Amino acid sequence: EVDRLSANGSFYIKSGINSHLFNNCFFYSMSCYTGIELGISITDEGLSFIGYNNVAWALLDGYMQLSIDCDNFGIKKFINGSTIAEAFQLMQENFTTAIDYLENQGEAFLASKLRKNRDALVLYGNGSLTINDFHVN
Repeated sequence: EVDRLSANGSFYIKSGINSHLFNNCFFYSMSCYTGIELGISITDEGLSFIGYNNVAWALLDGYMQLSIDCDNFGIKKFINGSTIAEAFQLMQENFTTAIDYLENQGEAFLASKLRKNRDALVLYGNGSLTINDFHVN
């Protein structure tokens, strides 16, 4: 379902139920479909959201780390001082670099999965914020 984050059939974040708990937050989710409804709901009450509005594919075996690195690239850039919008743009560029790498390795099918991930990324809310705009302990 597109209005929640869930595990083992139970939701732990759901639009209209507890998404208000993320007021004044930057919400970064690499879960499938969270950008369709949950991300919009969170930015109605919060500040910013980055996530996927479609299926998010995870590469396995020898390319698992590449997949993980692509998913975490944006949050690392944000933590290191980029604005949310800059982190989003850099994340898309990093996906493109990884896609090119896979294509050069003869892995067109795997490259197509990362391309789908890149194309499903969405940013909602205020992209001009940096980590300095948040109270971080």
